[in-house]
This record gives sequence, C-alpha cells and structure tokens, in this order.
Amino acid sequence: MKCRSVVLIGMLLLVVALVACSSSSSQSSVVTVTGTDIDLSQDFADSVSAFNEQKVAVHSMYGIFEQYYVDENGNLMKKQIDDSYDFMVYGEDQPLPKQAVYYSIADEENNPDKEILMQKTFAFREMFEYQSFEGIHNGSALKDVDALGYTKCSAFFEYKNECRAALYVDDKRVDLSDYKDKFEDWRNSFEQNGLRGSLEKEFPELQYSSFSLRFLLSDRARVCSDYDELVALCEEMHYPLEESIIMSYALQDTGKKLAAGKIDSFSIIRYEDMPDYGMIMIYDEFYFEK
Repeated sequence: MKCRSVVLIGMLLLVVALVACSSSSSQSSVVTVTGTDIDLSQDFADSVSAFNEQKVAVHSMYGIFEQYYVDENGNLMKKQIDDSYDFMVYGEDQPLPKQAVYYSIADEENNPDKEILMQKTFAFREMFEYQSFEGIHNGSALKDVDALGYTKCSAFFEYKNECRAALYVDDKRVDLSDYKDKFEDWRNSFEQNGLRGSLEKEFPELQYSSFSLRFLLSDRARVCSDYDELVALCEEMHYPLEESIIMSYALQDTGKKLAAGKIDSFSIIRYEDMPDYGMIMIYDEFYFEK
C-alpha cells in the first residue's frame, strides 16, 4: 500500500511538472535565456531585472554606450555600459516615434490625459543561447521559421537579410490569410489615389500599421509615380510589398481593438537571418499608457 502511494505521488508530480512546462512554453512572450524563462510582456523594468539576474545586460537601442538597470528603489535607470555582464540584448520601451504617425497623431501637448501608444522592443542579436516559445534559437535555419508559417517582412538590422514575422494577440497568432484579398483593395486605391493617398485611405490609423509600412512612408518610395515602378523599388530594397500590405490590414483591425479596450496589447515576433550572428529574434509589444 505504501509503495502504491509513492508511485501515485510520483505520477502526480510528473503531471504537475508537465503541465507547468506546457503552460510556460505556450506563452508567446516568453523567451528562455541561460536556461531561465523570462516573460517579455511584464513591465519593462521587471524584464530588465530578470535579464540582469542572469548576467545579461539590456543595452539601450538609442542611447550610445548606455544600458538599463533597476536601482535599489525599483527605479529604471541608465548607466554607461558595464562589461561585467556575460551577454547583452537590446531593449527599449517608449512612445511610438512621431514620424511613424505623421498624418494621424493627435497633439499630445494639448491632450495631457491622452493615452499614448507605447512600443516595447527586445532584440536578441548577440551570439548567446536564447530560445523562443516555439523552439527557435540563434542556431535555427530560415526553413525552421518558415515551417512555423511566419510571413515575410522587412528586416530590422540589415535590409538585405531575410526576415519573417507573426502577429500575436492574447497568445494566439492572427491568421493573415483572412486579409489576403485586401491587397487588391489597396492596389486599386493606389491606382486611384497614388501611394500617399492610398495609405491615408486604407490605413487611417497609421500608428498601428507603421511597423509594416515604414518603407512606403519613406521619401524614396513616395516619389514612385506608378505601380510597376514601386514594385521594382521594393524588390531592390528587399521589401515584401504584398506581405507588408496584408500585415498592415491585420494591424489596423488589431489596433482598433486595442483602442476600444477589447485587448490590453498586441505583439509582433520577428526572426531575422543575420550573417555572423545567426537567427535573430525581435520582440515588439504595443500598448497604451497615459
């Protein structure tokens, strides 16, 4: 009887362990570094602390030679780069740049209580062992990412690199095939209104789609007078036009849900195949904050 009880307890512990592992790996915001799971969706300062505990420095993406840390009072601070850390990631948490929303942003100075769209980013560029919730790591091949069904997107670090992306809401990937037919809607709008006019008409809340439309908002793209010229430029710049437009429609719908309070945030996960660094993971999360 005693032996049977020991066996039952052992089986129960095994089930609990399996459930715990399963629930952790199902979270799209969880990444494993140096053998420890870190949830990137938590407060930015908490993520910084979690990385620092694993001897991973969080370098600012914009401050030259600066890194984040949390002081003894729990305040997020910056300091000069500390070489005592074993590894590093890039990290930032700030309002979406105004240039990304140049035709739809409200005047924040006249609306101090307005909620601001925030963008939190972590980029795993350095050569150390990370693993995403889907099992992708810096040694993965592009075919491993393609097998997950990710879509083509423009690269983050170097425009010639192959890059893939997926949109997540509440830990579920958004099915972009639902928006595939929308590409022709945009193309028709382009023929009637030109590039700038088509973007304003089809993506009136640009702040939600700026992630995938940034190249089309550039001065170089805006001078294209016809569709064929634009396609040729996109091919030259390794910008996947159709996939980016489809993603933009999905982001418009997702952003509207965010603004309506139906969701708390949404995230985009990218994998960039980068020579000399391996498979790079970039995590972006968007949310509102006053």
